Amino acid sequence: MVDFLIAQPNVPFAIALTLLIAIFLIELGGFLFGTNLTGLLGYTPDIDLAGTGAALPDASPGLEVDAGATAKFLYWLKIGRVPIMILIVIFMASFVICGYGLQSLCLWFLGFLLPSYLAAILSVLLTLPFVRLTGSGIARIIPKDETAAISLEELVGLRAVITIGTAKRGSPAQARTTDRFGTTHYVMVEPDRPGDELASGRRLLLVRYDKRLFYAINHPEINLK
Repeated sequence: MVDFLIAQPNVPFAIALTLLIAIFLIELGGFLFGTNLTGLLGYTPDIDLAGTGAALPDASPGLEVDAGATAKFLYWLKIGRVPIMILIVIFMASFVICGYGLQSLCLWFLGFLLPSYLAAILSVLLTLPFVRLTGSGIARIIPKDETAAISLEELVGLRAVITIGTAKRGSPAQARTTDRFGTTHYVMVEPDRPGDELASGRRLLLVRYDKRLFYAINHPEINLK
């Protein structure tokens, strides 16, 4: 059993399992001393996707990062709506289960283990939908300290800040705003004015809402240096 767990083709899963055990021990120690990784990391950092929408300094000519696709992918994974440490733990646990399960099936039916890189890629592809599904469930039940429910249209006119990506026309980014009850909302936004770009960390004003997408402008007062 141990030989199977630490076999060379299973190294990625052995590393992930070791990290899971380390996180558990750290969380256990944090519980005893009154802190935890989930609380320290919160829901998500304000990620500045360096070079978003432009060629990276060390990238091959013509290689660009699609800011909209990256932001949509992170939003799809519920980053920003569920504490990021919870998502990390779910991902690693699913990766370990899928990886060892896949290798066990290959060994049982084919008589050999897949190469580590191939097993890791297949396991990630199997893991991501489960992270999304689990994150959606957690997002529905996690406490949000809400005092009242509001419609999304009521967020129009509020200030917000870009948290993930760079918003362009046709390429939305994630933004964070807080309603009048103090509830935090993560929404997808595009510039209201054609040609504008709203970079990560930029503070803005939500001016209209249409088909699950908000349109915003730079807020002239809160962006003054």
